[in-house]
Amino acid sequence: MSVNKGDLTKHIALYNGITQKDAKQIVESTFDFIMDQTAAGEKVTLMGFGTFESRVRKAHKGVNPQTGEEMMIGETVTPKFKPGKEYRSRIKK
Repeated sequence: MSVNKGDLTKHIALYNGITQKDAKQIVESTFDFIMDQTAAGEKVTLMGFGTFESRVRKAHKGVNPQTGEEMMIGETVTPKFKPGKEYRSRIKK
């Protein structure tokens, strides 16, 4: 089963007795906040759930798979999520 943003919105609306429109606004603003903060270099920690942050990947050598030629891959910033203790304990069986 795959869950998307619409499914999350419906769940929040039903669970909290609010409209789907209000739930969608809550979901969107939460995601926007997390993305804005991590883009600014901040860590966002949701206790029990996990930590979102951005990390810098250093420049490194790579190989072009089509030509086999060595090439330099530039420094990039990537998102990182580290699950919290409660999250990890729920998914371990």
